[in-house]
Amino acid sequence: MAFDLTTFAACVNARASDWDALGLKLTVKPIWSKYSPASTMAELVDDVWLVTVTVWETGALDLDCLRIADRWFVGKQYVIEHTAELDGVLSELVGLVETGNAPDGAFTAWWDLP
Repeated sequence: MAFDLTTFAACVNARASDWDALGLKLTVKPIWSKYSPASTMAELVDDVWLVTVTVWETGALDLDCLRIADRWFVGKQYVIEHTAELDGVLSELVGLVETGNAPDGAFTAWWDLP
């Protein structure tokens, strides 16, 4: 499986109204191809959430979310091939931030940091 990394930024930026409505500030990182496989990521942050969406050219995708106040971590791994699948991941992210409910199949934990 492979994912066209050049489509990532446009797909994430197309959801700008969602990020604005949720109060999340979006930063999309450039494609990093120094090591194989190449990857890119988006960071979404506000006073409540710290989120990264990282995708590799292999189609592997990691969604990592930390709710800052209570240190609740939600992580989920996906394998995607098309932007429609990426849009589904982003919809799950919107649902998580809106409702506080983790996506089906996600790993959750509370970080016990000093």
